[in-house]
Amino acid sequence: MRPGILIVGLFVSLGLGGCPSTGTETSNVCGDETRSQTYVEGVAAASDSDYLVQLMSADPAPPNVNENLWALNITDASEMGVEGCTATLTPFMPDHGHGSSATPSWVERSDEAGYYDTDVLFIMPGYWEVTVELDCGGDVSEHLFAFCAEG
Repeated sequence: MRPGILIVGLFVSLGLGGCPSTGTETSNVCGDETRSQTYVEGVAAASDSDYLVQLMSADPAPPNVNENLWALNITDASEMGVEGCTATLTPFMPDHGHGSSATPSWVERSDEAGYYDTDVLFIMPGYWEVTVELDCGGDVSEHLFAFCAEG
């Protein structure tokens, strides 16, 4: 048997025969990711603070590539909504060593105590960590969300 026929047979048997894409395939960048949180309404950021930061809604849900609009709820140890907090959100891809190309906004809602809106930009598929550095009246704490953006 000639080597060329053997190689072609190997490619065909492995499914590498060069068939054109149908355009219906989906990426699977998150398939084996174990560090990310599963998105559910009210998922909490990891922290050792007395403040609880929860992601109450996300658009899109679950968080994905491009702009994400998040509604966060901040409560204290007595589970009361905390008003007047400021925050710096830092999206970062630890596997790639870079962040996002946009700085997330931070807007306190006037209609619900402890609710804040923000936008987070995930510029590419993969594992993202979003650090929320929270300042509530001089009490500073860090909270971490971890999501995999499928793409």
